[in-house]
Amino acid sequence: MSDGLKKLCALIHELFQFDAADLDFGIYRILRLRRQEVKRFLENDLVDRVERAFAHYKSVDRAAAEEALRATVADLRKNQVPEADIETNPAVVEHKKRIAMAVNREALQDDILSRLYDFFSRYYDRGDFLSRRNFRGNTYAVPYAGEEVKIHWANADQYYIKSSARHAHYDFDLPGGLSVRFEVVGGGEERDNTKAAPDRERVYQLDATPYEFKGKKRLVLRFVFRADPAPDHDQAWHLAQVAELLKADKALMAWGSHLLTVPNDGARTPLEKHFERFGRSESYDYFIHKDVSGFLRRELDHYLKTEVMHLDDIESQGAPRVEEYLSRIKVLRALAGDIITFLAQVEEFQKRLWLKKKFVLQTRWCVSMQLVPRDLWPDVAANDAQREAWVRLFAIDTIAKDLAGTVGYSVPLTLEFLEQNPTLVLDTAHFPRDFTDRLLASFDDLDEKMLGTLFHAENFQALQLMQQRYCDRVKCVYIDPPYNTGIGDFMYKDGFQHSSWLAMMEDRIAEARKILTEGGVLLTSIDETERHRLHFLLGSVYGEDNFLGEIIWKNATDNNPTRIATEHEYVIAWAKDASQVEKVWKSTQSDAKDLLLQKYAELRGAGFKMDAIQTALREFIKENSETVGELERYKFVDEGGIYAGSESVHNPHPGGYKYDVIHPETGKAMRLPANGYRFPQETMKREFIEKDRLIYGPDENRIVKIKIYLNEYEESLRSVTSLDSRLGSYALNALFGNNSNTFRNPKPPQLLRRLISFVVSGPSIVCDFFAGSGTTAQAVMELRAHTKAAHRFLLTEQGGHFDSVLLPRVQKLMHSVDWKNGVPGSRNGVVGVVQVLVLEGYDDTIDNLVMARPKDVAPLFNEEPDFARDYVLRYMLENETRESPSLLGLTAFERPFSRVLRVTRDDVSVESPVDLIETFHWLLGMTVRTRQVDGAVRISRGALPDGAEVVVIWRDPAELDAPALEAWFEAKVLPTLGSVSVVYINGDQQVERLRPENAGWRVERTDQAFLAKMFPTQA
Repeated sequence: MSDGLKKLCALIHELFQFDAADLDFGIYRILRLRRQEVKRFLENDLVDRVERAFAHYKSVDRAAAEEALRATVADLRKNQVPEADIETNPAVVEHKKRIAMAVNREALQDDILSRLYDFFSRYYDRGDFLSRRNFRGNTYAVPYAGEEVKIHWANADQYYIKSSARHAHYDFDLPGGLSVRFEVVGGGEERDNTKAAPDRERVYQLDATPYEFKGKKRLVLRFVFRADPAPDHDQAWHLAQVAELLKADKALMAWGSHLLTVPNDGARTPLEKHFERFGRSESYDYFIHKDVSGFLRRELDHYLKTEVMHLDDIESQGAPRVEEYLSRIKVLRALAGDIITFLAQVEEFQKRLWLKKKFVLQTRWCVSMQLVPRDLWPDVAANDAQREAWVRLFAIDTIAKDLAGTVGYSVPLTLEFLEQNPTLVLDTAHFPRDFTDRLLASFDDLDEKMLGTLFHAENFQALQLMQQRYCDRVKCVYIDPPYNTGIGDFMYKDGFQHSSWLAMMEDRIAEARKILTEGGVLLTSIDETERHRLHFLLGSVYGEDNFLGEIIWKNATDNNPTRIATEHEYVIAWAKDASQVEKVWKSTQSDAKDLLLQKYAELRGAGFKMDAIQTALREFIKENSETVGELERYKFVDEGGIYAGSESVHNPHPGGYKYDVIHPETGKAMRLPANGYRFPQETMKREFIEKDRLIYGPDENRIVKIKIYLNEYEESLRSVTSLDSRLGSYALNALFGNNSNTFRNPKPPQLLRRLISFVVSGPSIVCDFFAGSGTTAQAVMELRAHTKAAHRFLLTEQGGHFDSVLLPRVQKLMHSVDWKNGVPGSRNGVVGVVQVLVLEGYDDTIDNLVMARPKDVAPLFNEEPDFARDYVLRYMLENETRESPSLLGLTAFERPFSRVLRVTRDDVSVESPVDLIETFHWLLGMTVRTRQVDGAVRISRGALPDGAEVVVIWRDPAELDAPALEAWFEAKVLPTLGSVSVVYINGDQQVERLRPENAGWRVERTDQAFLAKMFPTQA
C-alpha cells in the first residue's frame, strides 16, 4: 500500500468513525451495520477508479530510457560525431522524447490520493466539518455580501448538538463470533449540557447481578452508575473488579481470554480500551453541517483552481503532458466528488433526523383539585401515590384537625379533606390512563383553563414542535442562557468556546423569533463574557433597527481586591418589529408599591386613625428607604389611601387656564400658577375638587397640587435597576427549604416579574427555553395572580432538575403563592391546568434506527456494480432506515396506541410509549378544547391556527375496522360536524363517502398529514 493510500485510508477511517463503529449507538450503529460495504467503496473502489483512469498510460522505465540515451551518445562520440550533430541525431531525439513521456503510474496514483488526503483533512476536526473557507495557506475567506458590519464564526453554517446523555449500553465484538455489551441498569445523570459538580464523582460499578448471557455467544456485563462512598474506590478500582470477575468466574473464561489479553506492544487490554470508550461517551457534543455538499464542492473547485491547476505548467508542456495533467485534475475532482457525495448523505441524514419534529413520549397533566369532577374524588382520596406526593410537595401531613372545623390529614385521605383543600394539585402521572381520560373528558374547554406548558426536552426540538401552534402568538420571550464563562456552565468543542456558543444560540433565537408576535419582545440575561457577541448575533437575526435597549442589573456588592469589581449583569431587549411595540412602557407592578400598600392596609386594619397612620408610614419609609426608593414621596394618607402631591395640574407652558380655586378653610382664592392651570374650570371642578383630589396647604398663599394615589402609580423601566441576586436563592429556599441546595444561581422572580410586566398587556404568552429552575413560571404565575390577566407560560428544560426543581416549583405555586422554608403559609394558589410533555431526544431518534435492505434492492448489488456504487453513495441511509420506529414507518398507524421507542432515561435503557395523539395535536398546531373516549375511539375537537374547526379521530384498526368505523361515524360524529372544516382519521377508511353534498368538511388521512408535518424539509 502506497504512502498516499495509507494516509487517505487513515483519514477515511477517522471521517467515518470506522475505529469507533463497534459502538452501538447513533450514527455509529448505522455505519457499523453497513461498515464493510462503505469500507469497500471508500478504500477499494477509489483506488480501482484511479487505476482505471490512468490505465492507458504505459508505465515506462525512465532509468532504462536514460541508460539507452547515454549508450547512444557514447557510440556517436566514439564515431567522432560533432557535439552539435549529436543533439539533433534522430536516435538521441527519440530517446529524449521517451524520457519526457515516461509516466510513473504508481507515483501518479499516490499524488492523487495524497491530494485527496490534503483536501479533506483541511476541514475535518475531531468529528466535525468546520466551515473554514480556505483562501490561501492559513488564510480563510468569510462570506460577505456588502453588509456594513458582518458577524461570522467558525461554526456559522452548522447546527450545534448538545451533549448526549451518558449512554446506557455499549456493544463490541470479539474473535470467534463472541460479542459483549456493557449495559447500565441503574443510576442517574443530568441530561443537558451543564457539567454538574457533585460532592463525589459517580463511577460505573458492577451490579449485584453482574452479568447475564444472551444466547451462547453474547455476554452482557451489567453496571450501575453512582457515587461510591469508599474514597479509594475510583473508576480504575471498579474496572479491576470487572477483570477479577472475568478471571474468577468459570462461565466467563472464554470472554476473559480475549478481554484480558495484553497485546504484544504492551498496549491496553481490550477490556481497558472498550471500557475507556464506554466511559468517555458521556460528553458527545458535535455539529451537523447545514450544507456540507455545497460547502465542500465549492471548496474543492477553489482547491483545484488555486493549488492543483497551474496555467504556467500547461503552457510550457506538450499535448501529451497537458492531457495527463487535465486527466489528473478530472480524476481528482471525480473521486473527491464521490467522497463528498457519501459525506453529504451521512450529514444530510443526520440533519434530517435533527430537524425532524420529535415525538411526544409522555403527556401528564397537573390540575387544581377544584377543577376535578366530584365523581373522581374517591379515586383521588384512595390513591396512595398521589397522597405521598402531596406530603412531599405541600406538607399536608402537618394539617391537623381542630375545633374550628379543620379536617386533618389521614391515611387514606377523606373527601372532606379534599373539600377543604381545593388548591391541591392532582398529577395524572400517579393515575391510570382511564382516570386521565375521564378527567380530560370533563372539560368543556380545556384550553381555557391552561396556565402553561412545560417541555422536558432539548430546547431547539421544543421550539420546533411549538412553531405550528404558537407562531406569532408569544408576546415575550425571556431567556437566561449559559453565560459561557468557561467554568462548566456550557460544554463546547475544544478550541471553539465562543463559536460553539454562537452556533447554539443562533438557531434557537431564530426559532424563537418565529413564535413572537409582531410587537413581541425578546429579553436575554447575559454577563460581560458573551454580551458583545450576543449583541451582534441578535442584530443579525432580529435586525439592528429592532434593538430596544439594555438594562444594567446591579445584583451584588463585591469587596474582593481586584482591578474593577463586577457587580452587575445585563438584560438585552430586542423586538421582532420595534415599530409594532408600544411607544411607552408602563407597569403597575412595583415591589416598593406593594410594600407600602401592604403596610397601609395593616395599619388601617389595626384601627389606627389617619394621623397615626401617616406618622407610622413615614417612619416605615425612613427605615426602608433603600427598598422604597423613589416612592418615598408617597408619604401622605387619607381615606382614599396613600398619596403624593403633584404639580401636574399646573400648565407647563404660558397660556394656561386662569380662574379662581377657593381654599376650603379661608374662603380665599388660591395663588395662581405662573402659566395658569392645565385643565378647564369644569374639569377641575368635576375631577379634582368634587372628588377631593386637591392639596391646598394651610392657606391660600400656596399653589394648589393634586393628589396622586399610590394605587394608581405606574412605573417606568429604567436602564439601571438594583436587586440583590440572592433573592433568587431565597425564593427557592422558601419553596423547598433553607437546606435544599436545589439549584445554583437562580434568577430572582422579582426581577423577571418586573421586566415581563412592562412587555405584556392583557392575557399574554411568555416563553422561556432555558427554563432552569422555573423562575419565569413563578413570575408569570405571580403576575397572573396579581393582575387577574390570563397570562400563560411555555417553558423548556432538558436537565435532570426538571423533575427535581422546575416541575415541583410550578406545582407548589399552583397550591400556594405563600411559602416559608418549604411549608405553605396559606392554601391560596394559582388555579388552573399545566400540561407536561416529555419529548423524544435526538439521541433517542438515532438510537431507534434500524437498517433493513429492501428485497428488490439486494439482487441488483451483484448484477449492477454501478447501481451498487450509486446506492451506497446516495440512497442507502434514507432508504434502509425508512421503517425505523423513530422515523414513523407506515406500519406506525396500524397500532397507534402501542407505539414504543427505546430511550435512555437516568442512564437506563427503557421502553417508552409514544403519544401519537398528542404529537399530532402539536404538529397540527391544534388548540384542543375537548377530548373524549368512546370505546375503541379517541376524539379531539378544537381549532387550527387559522381558526378552522377540526376533529381528530384515532382508533386501532384491529379493534374497529373500516365498516365499523363508518357506522360509528355516521351515528356519533356526522350530526355534530356543523362548522367543522376537516376531519382527520388514521388508517384505511372510506368515511368521505358519507359526506353530504355541499358539506363544509372534508376527511384527510392522519398518516399523510403526520409525515408531511413531522418531516417538513422532506415534504
